[in-house]
Amino acid sequence: MTWYNPFSLTLALVGAATLNSGSLPQPVAAQTPEALAPEFASVWDFFRREADDRRAGRDGSPRGPLCSITPGEETVWNRTPLFVWQGASSIGLRQPHQDILWQETATTVVLKEDERELYQSYRPTEALEPGRYEWLFFIVPSQHAAWNSFEVMDDDTYKQIAAELETLEASLAAENADAETIALARMSFFAERNLASDALQELFAVADPSPAIQQRQAEVVERFCSEESKESDQAE
Repeated sequence: MTWYNPFSLTLALVGAATLNSGSLPQPVAAQTPEALAPEFASVWDFFRREADDRRAGRDGSPRGPLCSITPGEETVWNRTPLFVWQGASSIGLRQPHQDILWQETATTVVLKEDERELYQSYRPTEALEPGRYEWLFFIVPSQHAAWNSFEVMDDDTYKQIAAELETLEASLAAENADAETIALARMSFFAERNLASDALQELFAVADPSPAIQQRQAEVVERFCSEESKESDQAE
């Protein structure tokens, strides 16, 4: 991963400009993972380990003004992955050493009005082919400030996981599971297969999330994008 760090003031201004105060959800009270569902405790432990592993990979150095949450530098199952990050208002995608495939402006989501807890997200409309990609972060339209890389898995593995996921979803449909139950089940499914980026995407892809899901989203943003892990985690 390559990070450049001279743009913190510019990013602060960009982030402030993208806030949509007319659609801010109300702040939500802190809850334990078990308040959402007992099964979330293991998923939360998985997310926590993933964040700690990424922090360790930075050798303790500051992350800079940009923070990628998903996809991380790993293999991704989803062919139209949800990009989630803090920082730049525009991102792009390319294959290594190739021309940019696309460049798009972020959708900004504010989770907590008072604390200005926010993230940006974008999902491509066309499926990605298997292979390695570079995720670009733009401060100004013509020049990216940093990049991150990830790999879309091969067809055979993709199809195997898709078949397993289809079986899971059929079972959930038979039980008339609601959207958040399905999201939790899919998160657990991907976490069990050590597909961290896909599990994280499920958390942020929930339509009209409940206060409990918003709280989980805010905590993931804080854990992945803060300089240090939360002290409260050490007591859990």
